[in-house]
Amino acid sequence: MNILKFTALFIFLSCSYVQHNDHDWYLWIPLYLAAGLFPFFKFRKQGAIALMVITLIWGGIIGPGLDWTLADEIFREVGGLLIVFIWAAVILFIHRKTSSDINVTP
Repeated sequence: MNILKFTALFIFLSCSYVQHNDHDWYLWIPLYLAAGLFPFFKFRKQGAIALMVITLIWGGIIGPGLDWTLADEIFREVGGLLIVFIWAAVILFIHRKTSSDINVTP
């Protein structure tokens, strides 16, 4: 799990770095930093759910304007949102499987 977390951290830090010269960097850098860092905190489950909700809402806002070509910036942005959403879902799934704070009593 640690190798996966550090690999994702490196990927999302790299994504944050390339956003620094974008005109809407202030939207993407925090999103990518949050995606890379939240698995290292105690509130992984809440962080994953929050990221999933944010990406769904954000995708719903920018998605209808898609041209569906790779040259379209919005298409690439939705791709970034999809990557963050999938990563959050993976962390949520792993946390659900390994969480010791879930007590099921018969």
